[in-house]
Amino acid sequence: MTQSFDTCASELAKANLLLDQQKVLDAFGHISLRHPDDPNLFIMSCSRAPRFVTTDDMIIYSIKTGNPIKEDKRPLYSERFIHAAIFKQREDVHAICHHHSPAIMPFCISGIKIEPVYQHGAIIGADVPIWDSRDEFADTNMLVANMAQAHSLAKTLGQACVVLMRCHGVTQIAKNLDELIFASITLCRNAEYQFNAALLGSALLTSAISAKNISQPRNKLSQGEIKLASQIPSTAIGRALDYWRHY
Repeated sequence: MTQSFDTCASELAKANLLLDQQKVLDAFGHISLRHPDDPNLFIMSCSRAPRFVTTDDMIIYSIKTGNPIKEDKRPLYSERFIHAAIFKQREDVHAICHHHSPAIMPFCISGIKIEPVYQHGAIIGADVPIWDSRDEFADTNMLVANMAQAHSLAKTLGQACVVLMRCHGVTQIAKNLDELIFASITLCRNAEYQFNAALLGSALLTSAISAKNISQPRNKLSQGEIKLASQIPSTAIGRALDYWRHY
């Protein structure tokens, strides 16, 4: 193993623990990194609860098959194919997180779209698509268990940075691991704020806005605000990560 792989494996293990502590991950969910030396490979743990993932758990996978490049008898995440298909489709992506945070699940179940509602929430982008496995695969066990399903999910993601999955969870991408950690925590915060604001009768839901004939609602970010606020400096991301790591 090269030193660059060792470094990535160590940082990936720490990211699992941090996102568990921040209640993004729980017993389920997983994070991956594109291999630093070969873009056709990615690194992810064997199947373990994120809180207990260590450097020794890391495995190298192929983006073509979603399987380890070497035989490995340890249990594997059944949804490793999600990571493979997205890495294959999006050359700009170097880190991926799939999770089922309680903050996100009401949106996955209701079909209500998540929208950026505060400054840092702009990092999720103006449009968060929702993937419905039934559209192509009828009834399933609600897992993305093969490359065909994963490619369908990746197609729905398109050029967005977040995709919700009906009654399942969310998959999120980023240019690097630090940005992924920041964006994953921020997505959950944004979902909490949007949900709670809706409970206060703030008319965040599109149907409510339409019914009240509000042409320019002020309770969510404009397209221009999203574009400007989504450019979060690395110094700000670093400050947030320092805080969360010592929280």
